[in-house]
Amino acid sequence: MTEVNTPPRVGGWTRFVTARPRLSLLVALVLTALAVLAGSGVADRLGAGGWEDPAAGSTYATKALEREFPGSQPNLLLLVDAGDASVDDPAVAARAERLAERLASEQGVTGVGSYWQSGTPALRAEDGHEALIAARITGEEKTAGDTLERIAPHYRGAHGPVEVSVGGPVAVRHEMQTIIQEDLTRAELIALPVTLVLLVMVFGSAVAALLPLGIGIVAILGRTRSCAASRNSPTCPCSPSTSPRPSASASPSTTRCSSSAASARNSPPAPRP
Repeated sequence: MTEVNTPPRVGGWTRFVTARPRLSLLVALVLTALAVLAGSGVADRLGAGGWEDPAAGSTYATKALEREFPGSQPNLLLLVDAGDASVDDPAVAARAERLAERLASEQGVTGVGSYWQSGTPALRAEDGHEALIAARITGEEKTAGDTLERIAPHYRGAHGPVEVSVGGPVAVRHEMQTIIQEDLTRAELIALPVTLVLLVMVFGSAVAALLPLGIGIVAILGRTRSCAASRNSPTCPCSPSTSPRPSASASPSTTRCSSSAASARNSPPAPRP
């Protein structure tokens, strides 16, 4: 007896798309437009970082040090360059002290200390023309980045007899993320036209080439929309940590900074006795 291969049954969704192709295309375009509107700006709302386990003992010790001794964990450095003058020059010292006082009054900044406050030689360059103002920006990495973006333009550049540069772990991390975002945008702008040209060469038709490219774009927009919808979920990996912020102050004299202070945030903290 000869077996007859019966064709697979066509599903209801396939029958609907085949019978009403224009309506299906219209629905897909409407959903894509809604995804673009709902997912707009989601990249700016995504939490950055996530390199530390909030339940780890080292993370707990770091947060305890940040809370009790904010001056011992600086993550923001202002390099004050006096040019040909000495950092001990009265005009330079007066300007640097005003900068330190202004930085201490900024919201989200604590533990401000400087060479001119403590007189610590480690905060001054060997040639005596540069010195540091150290501080800590509180909050998670996304919050710290936003604070840096807000205050950095007010300190970077010329201030009377001194030139100020902004550095430290927070500034380095923020600069890395900015460069990565710009590079990804540039790569996408280059990759899409190149992909379209290759698809036209393979399929021999612009319409056929646009089909897989359009499916990929719709999938990306849909994923962006789903991430925006789950942004407020506590289990969503896009959500920032909700650990409490430290709120304490310490004497600026506890600040210790040297040429390797930019890596102070990454060094393992000593456990509290």
